[in-house]
Amino acid sequence: MTVAPVVVGVDGSEESRLALRWAFEYAQLSGAPVEAVIAWEIPPSYGWPASYDDVDLEKNAQETLQETIGGVLGDRA
Repeated sequence: MTVAPVVVGVDGSEESRLALRWAFEYAQLSGAPVEAVIAWEIPPSYGWPASYDDVDLEKNAQETLQETIGGVLGDRA
């Protein structure tokens, strides 16, 4: 029997850290894998031309995800 993954959204906030911790503990009890996800979007410019050449939004999101997972799970990640 296949167990569905536990999917948890992470954004670096304390609330998402608590959610990740809960998801990991629940997954250990149920034998399910955990999939932590993060989303990003281009910030709105409200009609003004904007350049995002100096920022890598996807990389920032990935770093936030990895830092949060590492901070919550440590060596268990």
